[in-house]
Amino acid sequence: MNTRLLFRALLPLIACAGVCGGEGPQIDSMDYETFSWPGSKGRLDFVEGVPGKALKFTFANGCSDAFFRALAVGGTPEWDAAAGFSFWVKGDGSDHLGGLQFVWDANSSVRYACAFPIDSKEWKKIVVAWRDLVPVLPHPASKPLGPKNGNTPSKLGSLWFGKWYYWKDFAAHSYTIDEIRLEPTIQLDAADFKPDGQPLARALAKVQAKQPLTIVTMGDSLTDPDH
Repeated sequence: MNTRLLFRALLPLIACAGVCGGEGPQIDSMDYETFSWPGSKGRLDFVEGVPGKALKFTFANGCSDAFFRALAVGGTPEWDAAAGFSFWVKGDGSDHLGGLQFVWDANSSVRYACAFPIDSKEWKKIVVAWRDLVPVLPHPASKPLGPKNGNTPSKLGSLWFGKWYYWKDFAAHSYTIDEIRLEPTIQLDAADFKPDGQPLARALAKVQAKQPLTIVTMGDSLTDPDH
């Protein structure tokens, strides 16, 4: 399964996860250099932002496991009351992906990630609900995020920009980030996309008619050629 294509299919959900119900508390204004650099694989520059200044992240070719890390970022009880967070991004116009991660409870084995599009050279607001941050490692503590039934967002910290090896997209790219804020409310898509009729009815009809049947798997490490 092509992981990059799978996450590209999910990008509209990340880019348009909801609409803000009001401007929430600021996580990082991006007016200051609060991020460490990933050595020769990346460069950080100050540029004009939505308000004030913003930070432009530039990644060199072959930037697997290259992260800009803001160790000072840390969750507060306000994060549990929020529906998620948002930020402004200006991309380089390419079809590559930007990526971010949060470390949970100061444990680097429990990280949550999402990808976002950078194909627009204009400022675009990205809204991410807590539930859309995906655990990236099979750690016992890697549970879905949620203040009621999951890991509490207030324990998130150490925000990283970059992509780990499983994204399989490490060409040179850049994007600018500004105004990372909590979102008090996010209007989520509650539509039920379950098909009508009996489960696997179309597959059964093909088998009975002795027609070719294609079986697709995703999300399983056994189907990953690297394994």
